[in-house]
Amino acid sequence: YDLAVNPLLLTMIATAHRYRGALPGSRADLYGEMCQVLLSRRGQAKGLPELLSWPAKQALLAALAYEMRREHAGNLRADRVIEILAPQLERFGSSVTGTAFLDDIARNGLLVEVTPARYAFTHLTFQEYLAARHVSANPDLVRILADNVSDPWWHEVTLLYAATADASPIVRACLDSGTIPA
Repeated sequence: YDLAVNPLLLTMIATAHRYRGALPGSRADLYGEMCQVLLSRRGQAKGLPELLSWPAKQALLAALAYEMRREHAGNLRADRVIEILAPQLERFGSSVTGTAFLDDIARNGLLVEVTPARYAFTHLTFQEYLAARHVSANPDLVRILADNVSDPWWHEVTLLYAATADASPIVRACLDSGTIPA
């Protein structure tokens, strides 16, 4: 219900339902479908050329989302976004610059320019989902979630991570903390 109040997200939910015939069984799977639609299918339907494959775009945005969570940031300056993405963009050679990537991503609706030269995810849920995907892809980062089980800023990221990965370290950290928020 929280997502359906946003017109873009409601459209993405309807699109996921249309392509699949039903909504995915979990929120994490729904967010994954919505990211794929925004990062790939939508552009393909419009006949737009793709700068990178959707898994590559998702990996880059997941790294960005994770860093934004670490910095407790809802939006970042363009130069900071490019700084965060620079190490991962080097894998693609000079053909994909930070500016070109930002322009490409801003057209798809997942990351938007909220004010001149400041970028944010269209909905905080996408930032949380992608940060969880980054932790899943980098198991050594689970300790960050475990260390922050009482921090509301990490709550949704932790839930989305636990929905798709081994939650044992998180459960152990919750039990060890002994706090109600954990």
